[in-house]
This record gives sequence, C-alpha cells and structure tokens, in this order.
Amino acid sequence: MLKACEGAFLEADLAILSAAISDYRPANPASHKMKKTGDSLTIALVENPDVLFTLGQKKKETQLLVGFALETNDELENAQKKLKKKQLDFIVLN
Repeated sequence: MLKACEGAFLEADLAILSAAISDYRPANPASHKMKKTGDSLTIALVENPDVLFTLGQKKKETQLLVGFALETNDELENAQKKLKKKQLDFIVLN
C-alpha cells in the first residue's frame, strides 16, 4: 500500500486518505490455513508503515494532504496532534 501511494503521490496535487490500512500485522503469518484446535491462540504483531505520515514527510508546497482521525477520547486534542505530526493540510475528525 505504501509503495502504491508514494508512486501516485508524486504526480498528485491533492491526496485524501480516507481509509487506513491496519496499524498492525502478524509478525509471522501462517503459510496455510490454521485449523481450529480448541486451544487458545497468541499472535505476535508488528506495526505497519504509516502511509499518511510518510506522504506528509514527502509533501511538496504545492500539494494538499487530507487525513481522517477516528478518535474515542480526547478527540479534538488527538486530531490536532495528528494534523501537525503528519503535516496535513486538513483533517476530518470522526
């Protein structure tokens, strides 16, 4: 996802990233279907790259970047932090 977005963003005047990939992915994905065994399962997770942050770092002065923030607490404060950290021009707070 990151590679595709970076490629498209090179030529874009405006990017609106209305959906995000998952923040985490399995550290060791299974190579086959995991059958139920009745036992509990623990899955180690690693962070995915932050596409919006990466594009914000590469943004030219002539480009606009819009992101979304889904927040469940301290909504306005968290959205404002995201706006600045990711170098967005606009943010939509859900």
